[in-house]
Amino acid sequence: MVRSPAASSAARLRSLVLSLCAAMNAATAQSPFECDLFVTEESPSRVWTHHGITGAPTGPAFASESTPRFFMAIHHGTLAQPVLVGTFGNGVFEYQRNTGAYIKTYNATNAWQWAALFAPNGDVLIGNQTSDDVRRYDPVTGALLGVFAPNVVEPADMIFGPNGNLFVCSYEPTIGGVYELNGTSGAFVALHAAGVVKRANDLVFLPDGRRIVISSHPSSLLAYVLDASWNLLTTFTGTGWLRPHGIDFSPYDFHIYISDGGTNAVHRFDPTTYAETHTAFAFRESKIVDVEFRRGGTPTCGNVLEVAPGCGGLMIEHTGRPQLASMLTLRMIGASPFAPVFLSVGESRTQWNGLPLPLPLTSLGAPSCSVLTSPLLFLPTAADLRGHAEMPLVAPNDGALVGATIFFQWYVLDALVNPLGLATSSGYEVQIGT
Repeated sequence: MVRSPAASSAARLRSLVLSLCAAMNAATAQSPFECDLFVTEESPSRVWTHHGITGAPTGPAFASESTPRFFMAIHHGTLAQPVLVGTFGNGVFEYQRNTGAYIKTYNATNAWQWAALFAPNGDVLIGNQTSDDVRRYDPVTGALLGVFAPNVVEPADMIFGPNGNLFVCSYEPTIGGVYELNGTSGAFVALHAAGVVKRANDLVFLPDGRRIVISSHPSSLLAYVLDASWNLLTTFTGTGWLRPHGIDFSPYDFHIYISDGGTNAVHRFDPTTYAETHTAFAFRESKIVDVEFRRGGTPTCGNVLEVAPGCGGLMIEHTGRPQLASMLTLRMIGASPFAPVFLSVGESRTQWNGLPLPLPLTSLGAPSCSVLTSPLLFLPTAADLRGHAEMPLVAPNDGALVGATIFFQWYVLDALVNPLGLATSSGYEVQIGT
């Protein structure tokens, strides 16, 4: 028998949804997750993890020290490498990538060693503000191997750029700027934005070539946006900034996230307009310094997007992560108490059985209601006393699912909502990540 394309699609989705539901009982905890947001707290000296999509704390401190160590920058290496945390006066601490267990300390002196990261050859590079240089250390023994780059004035945070060179922020208050060093030899290449970005703390390269450098100079407290030739494009600032220190861009929404040690919050900004879209995406009780989204190589983080609009006063939300072996709970709010509810599952938001989507239902007696995603399967449930419904799902730990996109939409049967007796929610577009 030849099966129709619709039947084949339904079968594939049914198999996947059954796997999602069945995996709920077999889900295993993973802490932390790839693409979580890591935040360093200066004193008490702790590293916290926050949900990469919602910003919510994900549990106890990932790493902490019982005595103040004045944590500064944090950097992850590859999946096989540990986490490095710089300090003010206490060396560089190394922690196990998945458990946060302490491994060792590099150069445990009173030097201000803001940041450390792994070089392409595996050596650990550490900026030292006492000696004004970047030094190389053995990743196994922690022993000093030599000076990687001399004459780097007050090195702060640093990253490898798209061209493979090392870019080091200068915290110097009158000239500052960003040093560019050969990523292999450490040879000086250029000093960018000198005199423009004073007390440079941290920088990030955006995918289109822009680079943003953070300054905590008392006269500026700005994020400087520069083009690929280091020409200044614009500046922006965050609400209540007193000590902006760390910056990264999200692998989920590609927005810009900046930590400020005055508000103790991570602020979020639109990557195009630089408008502040969240004043406290993540928050701690005391001074924070750096932020970094954990990326193990090049993971697919997954995402949940809203396909709008819905009707009948229904609202949607979600919690959890759209990642392998992680629970994602889809939730609907605004139905009548105990109303029958169905969650549709589909594989498209543009067409359904040859019909273009969205498909308006106004002519059938449901004004402003539409079919937004292809309803190939329906998962039944019911609203509770509050008019809420939810559906928890867990993607099985199967690498073949990474990158798969699934569409969901809530349907509520309610004779009072309109002549058709049907309310439809906004939809979800869910991409599964690692």
